[in-house]
Amino acid sequence: YPNIYKLSNSTIRRLFIPPKKNARSQKFYKSIIPAKIPQKQNSKCQHHPHFHITCAQVNYVQELASLYNDECISLSCDNKAKIPLGIPAVSRHVRSRKFHLLNQSPNLPDHDFPKAGVKITPAGYVRLWHHRRSSGTNSNPTSASLLRMKTSKSCESTLFKLNGEIKQVADKRNLKHVQWSRSGQMFLRPFGSTSEKATSQVHINNLQQIAIENNWFLHRSVLTIISDNGPDWKTDCMANIYNFGRFWEENKLDVLIWVSYAPGNSRYNPIERMFSHLTDLIANVTIDLDPTFSTINHQLDSALVDLNKYWHNKKYDNFKIDCRPVFSFNGNSFDGHQELKDKLMKCSVKYVMDQDNDNVRFNLRLYLRHCVRSSYYVSFTKCTDSTCIHCTRHPVRETKTVKLLRSGGDYLPWPQMTFSKYHYDTFLQRTHAILAGEKNIVPDQQLQSG
Repeated sequence: YPNIYKLSNSTIRRLFIPPKKNARSQKFYKSIIPAKIPQKQNSKCQHHPHFHITCAQVNYVQELASLYNDECISLSCDNKAKIPLGIPAVSRHVRSRKFHLLNQSPNLPDHDFPKAGVKITPAGYVRLWHHRRSSGTNSNPTSASLLRMKTSKSCESTLFKLNGEIKQVADKRNLKHVQWSRSGQMFLRPFGSTSEKATSQVHINNLQQIAIENNWFLHRSVLTIISDNGPDWKTDCMANIYNFGRFWEENKLDVLIWVSYAPGNSRYNPIERMFSHLTDLIANVTIDLDPTFSTINHQLDSALVDLNKYWHNKKYDNFKIDCRPVFSFNGNSFDGHQELKDKLMKCSVKYVMDQDNDNVRFNLRLYLRHCVRSSYYVSFTKCTDSTCIHCTRHPVRETKTVKLLRSGGDYLPWPQMTFSKYHYDTFLQRTHAILAGEKNIVPDQQLQSG
């Protein structure tokens, strides 16, 4: 058409892909130009050389917890973004999804003037419920066991004699995995302060309170944790090792395992996808300090009570959210984190271990003796030494999980790269290989250099 020198914007627009395929107007679009207004995305993350193996480690741990669901408690832990005080809890640039009456729509300020130096940190913990039993299966609570059928490392149906209660899924390579849940009940423990940050001591105190209230360790003695590898969960911090060792000892756990994803990839942590629901619940809400209280601690406690009413007993995926504020006067079961951290930072571990009549030295020696630690994995497991006072006084209760870990050198079957070097063996493949006599890989042996 040589006489056409200019096309209108609407004509060009009709050459694009229809914005909605289920709308009647889609018939007017020709889809000649593969373009449309895209949906908002914020899933871009930095590439890390350890991302692949950390994903395999997390899957291994959760498949183990799902396989022996009657012995294990699975947690996904992280801190939600800090909530400012004096300004909207959610940025005014974020669109609200709440319904309001026409004469009661919120009106937010055009500028933000937050209270300097004070924020609320919501610490979140989700117990992952691995639903393994269907209505048609046997109600007997005994979990499945792995039986060696042959020495091959293949993943055929005859490899494992798995109970029908165990749900399995196949990946793109048609290899079997134990299905594990990414959802469960959320426990929130928000705390406010002017300078205090979330530490491993804060987490073990919160977990101790939650575990006692819900009788977690009454019938189960294995705990698995997925974390974000932040400063409060870092495996190379000896204070964190000490604190979680105390938690393992205090609760007489058979096994405590915590793993994390590579830096910059914590969005794969199951709890992360639940935080968006919490954000929706406090949209257009302003939490502020109450000036009627004389001290800043009492003002923060009042703000925590105000925040609690927006989250407590709300539902996510048919699970009620348990939100309990951590007040400034709460009594803690575990304390002394900062003093311990300063002591371990000023002195080497060897110096601390050589000190006489030191309680820290005695406890640290106990924890390190039962600990296997790598860059993204830490586990505490009871030993078989008859001279160990702790393990002889509190014998192993969850025999299946402990037996499997002991067959691999007191730690989880370690991911091993296949010959194609694009995939890792599945959990069932590595477990069977170890049960068949193959030696477990040394932790971090196949970790790529950054």
